Amino acid sequence: MERTERGPFAVAAGALAIVATYVFFLIYAQFGLLHLLEERLGEGAAVRPAMAAMGLAGLVASLATAAALRRIPAHLALIGGLFLCAGSGLASIVAGSGEALIGCAALIGAATAILTVSLAASLRDFVPPRRIGVVAGLSTGAAYFICNLPALFEGTPSRQACVAALLCTVAAVAVALVQSQSATGADAEHGSSWERSMFARTGLAAIVLTFLALVWLDSAAFRIIQETATLKGITWGDESQKLLQGLMHFGGAVAAGWLIDRRFFRSILGAAWLLFVVSFLAIEASASWIALVGPIYAIGISAYSTALVVYPSLRDDGDGLVPRRWRAGLLYGVSGWIGSALGVGMAQDLHGIPHWFLGASGVVVAASLFYGYRSNVVRALRAATIPIACALAALALHFAYRPAPAGDAAARGSEVYASEGCVNCHSQYIRPGTFDELAWGPYHPINRSERPPFVGNRRQGPDLMNVALRRSRDWNTIHLVDPRAVSPGSRMPSYSYLFVPGDTRGSDLVAYLDTRGVEFAGERLKNVMSWKVPADLTPDAADGHELFDARCAVCHGAGGAGDGALAKELRDPAMNLLKPELRSVIRAIGADPEDAQLARVVKFGLAPASMPGHETMSDQNIVDVVAYVQELRARRAGLPNAPEAMR
Repeated sequence: MERTERGPFAVAAGALAIVATYVFFLIYAQFGLLHLLEERLGEGAAVRPAMAAMGLAGLVASLATAAALRRIPAHLALIGGLFLCAGSGLASIVAGSGEALIGCAALIGAATAILTVSLAASLRDFVPPRRIGVVAGLSTGAAYFICNLPALFEGTPSRQACVAALLCTVAAVAVALVQSQSATGADAEHGSSWERSMFARTGLAAIVLTFLALVWLDSAAFRIIQETATLKGITWGDESQKLLQGLMHFGGAVAAGWLIDRRFFRSILGAAWLLFVVSFLAIEASASWIALVGPIYAIGISAYSTALVVYPSLRDDGDGLVPRRWRAGLLYGVSGWIGSALGVGMAQDLHGIPHWFLGASGVVVAASLFYGYRSNVVRALRAATIPIACALAALALHFAYRPAPAGDAAARGSEVYASEGCVNCHSQYIRPGTFDELAWGPYHPINRSERPPFVGNRRQGPDLMNVALRRSRDWNTIHLVDPRAVSPGSRMPSYSYLFVPGDTRGSDLVAYLDTRGVEFAGERLKNVMSWKVPADLTPDAADGHELFDARCAVCHGAGGAGDGALAKELRDPAMNLLKPELRSVIRAIGADPEDAQLARVVKFGLAPASMPGHETMSDQNIVDVVAYVQELRARRAGLPNAPEAMR
């Protein structure tokens, strides 16, 4: 039987669909949406329901889509998924309530699942099998490069959602114009019995487990890098580093695609695992090696991401083979959504990837690589490795997600809080009906069962009942080591001796502070959003300049470019205030004016980011600082009357 070749337009439509899918997932569903949720709901407990809703909807929709593709043409499901992603992303940026945001997150999860499953199941209908690896590699690499462009990477969630929605819409139109045809004939390029075994039931299970391990590692590593100032700085610190990451992604994806077309699919999975292991070990090595983490990690991600989108369509349906739709549904449902949840959970609970887990994942990958290979030695090895892999996976789940022991870091930190006498200067009680409620609230009754009691009877410094809603871990660490570095004129003594190498008391104390008030994030956000700038104030940029130099320049830099002395010590690098758009400014119908939003940020901070609030500054000082910031931004933009030196 003769094969039907696809035309250039069909190939271009398939490639554009891959680009749109990955851009939407990477820059918005995985990244921008989380920032949007944290900005509007706060961090921690308030965000988790939305992320859980997205993950559960993604898992269910992946399996439901695989079942539905039996009756619905895959290219129609692909068009629907692209339009649904575009619409759900745009809907989320205008959602006004917490319930609406959770609903949008669930819709984004379902839309992403429909899109990924239908794309992976139908890719063969757009791209000739002999070139499917290269086309997928070029498209995947291009998507990663686009996501690393500074204007998009540093843009607001609104910009990220709009760009992703535009790409999805264009891709949907392109797919709709293609008269897709299924391939016929034998697949000689993937015809060996070993390769054929990858698409039978047990072979598919092995591949799904391998991708589960890789997605698990990837998700954990991404979360760890995001929460580690040094790693985040060397990975996405400045524009040149972002572009370098983009180029490494592109090169890794193209190389993987080229090798896949030459029957090295399983080798790509093994290579990706090795690259992950090398990058994780480099994190623990000396400072001279840590610079390798970003590039190596990027190549590994792009390599397995290319394999992820290609696998379901590497071979057509046939006798004894699992249909493409179920390959895609199980792959993205189990490996994608469950793997992501497990990886993020591991990073949150363990704050790292244990060596024993690297070994467990290696056993799983090895079992998959040699599954179906006809050799007595390999058969014996496989017989031993599969039960070992299952046992290690169960052990991983047990250790990663068991309840935190009583002696965990936060519990030890409360003991440090007591032993260092913090209660002598800091209360943990919000006085109802007073300044406390707006500055440090919300108010909640005293927990009279707390032992030891930290209510306090004096207050030399701010109340700490809800400090996790106002200060980040990085800020608290810097403040404890050198209080006057971030709080000019502070009377607080330095506790640097708690942070000497080998002493965990400092990190334990910070972990304890990071638990204070997290359950009240939603109430805190409502209090903050209720504050309005008094209408009778006249901003003075000159006074704001002095305040900025004294209170803000240490992080934002004297010129507001985010290059202050402490910028690199923060998990979220100090914001460049000269960017055309600021992530903290919401541009949507009904949103407050930019100066009002900036005033709220200056007064209350941007927790969980490291931007602290200035709760005790007068409202006049707040509007003065905002006036100076806007003057800096106007000069940078080259607006009329801006001094020449700042243009």
